[in-house]
Amino acid sequence: MINANIMTKELLLYYFEGLDESILKLNSYIFDDGFEFVKYDWNEFEEKFFYLFTIEGQSVRSEESFINALVNSRYFNAVEVARNNYAVFLIDNYFKKSSNSYKSGDTHDRLNKLMAKLKLFKSGHIKLISSFDISEREEWHFSEFPTVYASPSKEENTYSSYSLNDRELPELKYFKDNLEIPAYLELAFNSFLEYYNIEDDKIKFIILMIALESIFNKSKDEPIRHIISRHAALTITRNRQIFDEKVNRLKFFYGLRSSIVHGKKENKDDAKDHRKYKKNLDNVTEYVLELEELVRNVLKQLIWDDKLFNSKTPKNKEDLFKLLNESSTIDDFTSN
Repeated sequence: MINANIMTKELLLYYFEGLDESILKLNSYIFDDGFEFVKYDWNEFEEKFFYLFTIEGQSVRSEESFINALVNSRYFNAVEVARNNYAVFLIDNYFKKSSNSYKSGDTHDRLNKLMAKLKLFKSGHIKLISSFDISEREEWHFSEFPTVYASPSKEENTYSSYSLNDRELPELKYFKDNLEIPAYLELAFNSFLEYYNIEDDKIKFIILMIALESIFNKSKDEPIRHIISRHAALTITRNRQIFDEKVNRLKFFYGLRSSIVHGKKENKDDAKDHRKYKKNLDNVTEYVLELEELVRNVLKQLIWDDKLFNSKTPKNKEDLFKLLNESSTIDDFTSN
């Protein structure tokens, strides 16, 4: 007999691939938005999700059968959970199924903003896999089958976990701020977010270059490769040595982008050029990660910071170009 005095608690949990337990450091900064990360160790995880596989018709009678069900599940990255010996979930504390706002636009908007902040804040793999609508009385009951957003990654050790360290704690204050994207940065920012949903490294590379081009390509009559490289580098640093390194790197990336887009690999007339292109493609994963961090630094500088070095952060492309055209580097190697 069910005890009528026991209140039923409604839970909406999201499971992300890539997060480790350090993400719990973020809880005090996202509490006002109604979110909280929780960690369930292996025993808690098995206890809470045992019933999920049972209602799907699987025979889950032991830890071994639970592991087998987990390996075949669409809802979790089984390798990651087993390796960590725990699973991390995001709880939406504002969730009330009875309030008619269940999985509403507001719920998704808050979740998307949090995911955008996580991706903008630092590098690291993060992928929303599933969500669970749960009624908790004395034990968990799944109100409906989970929602699946994406398939778990199949290859082990193909990505780095999203992890926070103590040195980053002072910067977590950004998570309390509203994320406001100026109109001229919307395409760049949306391209950056879409990058996380793409599997092919060449396409990932191209979409990151599109993000930069959408910010720094103002006119087809200007030397695009030079303008993008100079302006992106000046947005990140005013140190002369670092600036020169970034400019040269960005010019290389733009050349690789052009090779991929225009199909230089099909032109085998120049054997040396073709071998160089093939060698660059062999390292494209490394280049993608380097370019990702560069694009992130540009966006963080223009979105989260009030100042672009000694000037107020521009709110439109015209002001940005005016500021950058009037800017120069310095030879102080202690500056950024």
